[in-house]
Amino acid sequence: MVQNDKEGLTQPFEIQPGVIIPAGEYSFNYAQIMMRSSRNRTLSPNLTYREGAFYDGKSQVINAGFGWNPNRNLSVDLSYNYTDASLPAGDFVTRLIRLNARYAFNVEWSWVNLLQYDNRSGSLGLNSRLRWNPRAGENLYLVINYNFDSSIGAFRELNPTDSEIVVKYSRNFRF
Repeated sequence: MVQNDKEGLTQPFEIQPGVIIPAGEYSFNYAQIMMRSSRNRTLSPNLTYREGAFYDGKSQVINAGFGWNPNRNLSVDLSYNYTDASLPAGDFVTRLIRLNARYAFNVEWSWVNLLQYDNRSGSLGLNSRLRWNPRAGENLYLVINYNFDSSIGAFRELNPTDSEIVVKYSRNFRF
């Protein structure tokens, strides 16, 4: 697949320390090859390769992963994203590892978890959300966010940086 995207920056953007993209309009022309199996299968691998223009430079992106759905209640996705960018202001490589796990206890209760690491920030983050849906249009969430600084090598030393617990209630009102 060949694609063209456009983006405008109203102010300079530091995409990584020391690499600043000036404000302006940018056009991204790239070619992409994607292989993906059905998410309805027990195992569903996917692979994407993309290469092309990236903010007046070039980038290559590889995204690989798979989903595992052992039963109707549980689904797990693991993905790895590698980006090699070469820009006029500098070059950089990013690696993003993501694990998503979802479990539906029944129609009222579900639990969604995201664990994510990226090499640029050196942080490992956890987002865990328990949802209770007693009736249509009404939800109560318990959300836990926890971040670790792992800049001293991936997972060698994890230092907690941020944590929060949030309770959220939402209800739809019909007029």
